[in-house]
Amino acid sequence: MKTNIAIADHHRIFRRSLVGYMERHSDIHIIFEASESSDLMQKLSEYKEVQVVLLELQSAEMDGFNCWKTINKNYPDIRIIILSHLRGSHYLKYALQSQILGYFTKDSDPIDLLKAIRGANSGEFYYDIILKQDVAQITKYLNQNLDDHLNSAHFSPRELEIIYWSARELKSKEIAEKLNISYRTVEGHKNNLIKKTGCKTFLGIILLALDLNMISKELI
Repeated sequence: MKTNIAIADHHRIFRRSLVGYMERHSDIHIIFEASESSDLMQKLSEYKEVQVVLLELQSAEMDGFNCWKTINKNYPDIRIIILSHLRGSHYLKYALQSQILGYFTKDSDPIDLLKAIRGANSGEFYYDIILKQDVAQITKYLNQNLDDHLNSAHFSPRELEIIYWSARELKSKEIAEKLNISYRTVEGHKNNLIKKTGCKTFLGIILLALDLNMISKELI
């Protein structure tokens, strides 16, 4: 049985190379390819037989974040495989929690990607060896009980601002410039948050704030 896929990536050479590779496998049928978000969403409304979308996560032309959420909402039977150069742990965390089939870097072995496509109905989350440590750490975090942190998770508006912009991958210096405060002030808030929550890293604070809906999950 063939698996019907769509490939959405704005890098033409990468996309065409991926198409060429997939076309060599008789059990994979490419329904369409897209270079922009609007093109992808329009074609998904036309081609109902798509089962798996290979989706570039972020570029000027391809807003993978919004596509990801829209596909999950409007086409719950379609499985998504993320293709990205981004390795932020919060992206992986929500991929693990969402209806995502897999998360691969663009340095991945295409054989691993092919395995994920063929396993579309397995219920398993696929990823490449490059992400193995990240996935293991996040899975452990998701299985932990957060109750120990709840009583101490009272964040001030300024702390929430710093958490929010950190989740957007801004460095302390960039956050300081955006909020018109000093670099030392930002670092001080970060250190205080780690002490207050008992989290071992600032990533833990970001994940905690997201889990408690203290910052918007729309940012990813």
